[in-house]
Amino acid sequence: MTSDIATVLFDLGGVVCRFHPEHRLHALASDSGLPEATVRARIWDSGFDRECDEGRYTADGMYQQIRMLLGLNAGYTEFRRMWSLAFEPEPSILAFVDRLRSEVRVGLLTDNGPVLREAMPVLFPEIDTRFDPMLFSCELGALKPTVKLLTAVLGRLNERAEQVLLVDDSPRIVQGATAFGLHACLYESVDVLPRGLARYGLCIGSA
Repeated sequence: MTSDIATVLFDLGGVVCRFHPEHRLHALASDSGLPEATVRARIWDSGFDRECDEGRYTADGMYQQIRMLLGLNAGYTEFRRMWSLAFEPEPSILAFVDRLRSEVRVGLLTDNGPVLREAMPVLFPEIDTRFDPMLFSCELGALKPTVKLLTAVLGRLNERAEQVLLVDDSPRIVQGATAFGLHACLYESVDVLPRGLARYGLCIGSA
């Protein structure tokens, strides 16, 4: 089968990276001296993190606001490191991506804010050099799977919806992308992924 897919977009947390939000939460709580429940309430439960993902803050603006909310002691570079602790690159997926890149363009599409975006080339060069383009919600001004976000994605790719395949671990996002007209594959594991992509004519063999 010949594939009509031109670009495969991978989600970051839960797909390209193992997601450990508790590591970031613990680091912020330790630095500020606040209980983890308080940190969670002020950053995540309040909706502030979502606003960062939507692009309402620059990286420095995000840092300054969190300093104020938590009484954070860390400088920006250390804060960026702590914020990035939630993400652990998954070597098996990166190896899979290396093989996939010989067939199609492989990009990244993630709901994340400007601090993590700035961290990618510095703290995650193994990701930054493999995915092109790197599409962050904070730069596109909306979250997955909104029409605004997906329309912006197609504009950046200069492709039609039916040429794009999204790999994501969220059933809600997969359903929303499909309703918009993209192809989408629910990520379960790197072992199952080749079968999911094969449905679209992408036949990735073992390493």
